[in-house]
Amino acid sequence: MTMFGSPSNRQAEPTMTWCDACRRPVFWTLTKNRKRRPVDYHPNPEGNIVLGDRVEPGELTRQEWAAGRGREVWHETVLTKGERAGWIVDRDGPLYMPHHATCPHVDKFRRNTP
Repeated sequence: MTMFGSPSNRQAEPTMTWCDACRRPVFWTLTKNRKRRPVDYHPNPEGNIVLGDRVEPGELTRQEWAAGRGREVWHETVLTKGERAGWIVDRDGPLYMPHHATCPHVDKFRRNTP
């Protein structure tokens, strides 16, 4: 299974930044809904995110770029349970965990909904 984001089509590693709450290392991805998502910097075999190519500045609107405070962003692919079950890290590439699944201060970033 070759997925978008396998090591063969990646040109570089993401730039490490830090979670504002827990200070753990993260990098940023762009979801299919064009939202930014913090992802744990270190690969995690329990993860479900495959890192794709870096998002080029021209792919982002001015508002999207400003919202990310100029941080580097990467395309992501989220694996389904079936895709995840067939994933072999040594063959298909590393998996990453969304930071909201591991951050002890995740409630700080949740938006209140009416």
